[in-house]
Amino acid sequence: MEKNIVVKQISNPGLSFTENTNDKLILMADAIFQNPSQIMSYQEFQDFVMDKNIFSNSYIRSFIPFLYNLGFINSYHEINFSSFFTKLGLSYIDILKTIKKVDSSDESLAYAKKELNIIKNDIISLGLLNMRNTSFKFFDKYCDILYFLKKYNTINRDEFNIIQFCKQNNLKVQDYITSYRENPHEFIISILDNSNQIVDYKRNNAYNYFIALLAEEQCNFVAKIDQHNYKLNYERIKLINSILEERKEIEGEQI
Repeated sequence: MEKNIVVKQISNPGLSFTENTNDKLILMADAIFQNPSQIMSYQEFQDFVMDKNIFSNSYIRSFIPFLYNLGFINSYHEINFSSFFTKLGLSYIDILKTIKKVDSSDESLAYAKKELNIIKNDIISLGLLNMRNTSFKFFDKYCDILYFLKKYNTINRDEFNIIQFCKQNNLKVQDYITSYRENPHEFIISILDNSNQIVDYKRNNAYNYFIALLAEEQCNFVAKIDQHNYKLNYERIKLINSILEERKEIEGEQI
């Protein structure tokens, strides 16, 4: 028997710390460091970075709030270049630049690069923890994935959408996941988009952005099993648990 799952549009931050995003962050930081005495409004700042061809208008409007909610920058209502980045943000920029300087083809530097990447992972993880303090509306979605993995061991995009459907409709996740895992082909998952149209759920990239921040190159909380499935990285379970405890204080036990 087919089960039709229609999920209300899932909003998302629209970015994570990919290599391209990191490169843009370094370019923006260098432009700021070269003009330390500048003070301007947020709108003027958007024009400033767009004039330097670092960002498009839509990208910068997502990027700056994202950095703020991770605790990488200070309040951006008025932007003072000399105090734009927090200590955590400056640390992240420094580690990115240091990693770029390490020649990955030099085997003698392989251990150093591995340790530098661990530091990068930890800084992003601290940023994720900061989301709790800023009440960032996407924090709970990252936690949904981590809670689910602790309980069900693996996750894929279908299951992420089923989680959101159950939360939107006050349904028991366990009932739906058990049924899905027994007969995944019986589930037809769609998205109700912002135009009130029912569309293929693969047209919504929310899961991709959330899982990317949690994956090996960023927080390193989850590891890819295959093209569709992820599992927890239990080497970082203490950090994962600390983030989930912060979530529990806000909303209680989840999933």
